[in-house]
Amino acid sequence: MVMQKYYDDAFRDISTFGSSWFMGLITLVSIILGNYKFAIYIITGFILSYIITATIRLFYFKNRPKKEKYESIFSKLDAASFPSNHSIRAMYMAIITGSYFNSLILTIILSIGALFVAYSRIYIKKHYYVDIVSGLIMGGILAYLVMLFV
Repeated sequence: MVMQKYYDDAFRDISTFGSSWFMGLITLVSIILGNYKFAIYIITGFILSYIITATIRLFYFKNRPKKEKYESIFSKLDAASFPSNHSIRAMYMAIITGSYFNSLILTIILSIGALFVAYSRIYIKKHYYVDIVSGLIMGGILAYLVMLFV
């Protein structure tokens, strides 16, 4: 019972690495350190991930494993499960960071971290497997497209 609480807390905290707050923090640190191009990549990915997720959720609503109530279009978008925006952002950050710093090892380590973020979303009952797998794929594609066009 005590161990369960530690697992619950750990996976909730791991989920944070796919949050908009985390992307904001990394953007701020990048700007402070003078890595403006990297900050642009992060901001671009952040905006595009929301556009992709919101568009899909507007036309295809899928309840989360633990249903959430909603009263407006914005809370309905937040209550939807598909795709996992945390998974999109985590995989995007892993690939964009590894590529920006030209490090395959960093990309692999951060991608493993992204898998932990994705699993944490299932563990805390925010998403189903299809939501996170789709999110991971979308995050990878988004990172590739941003690197190609930005």
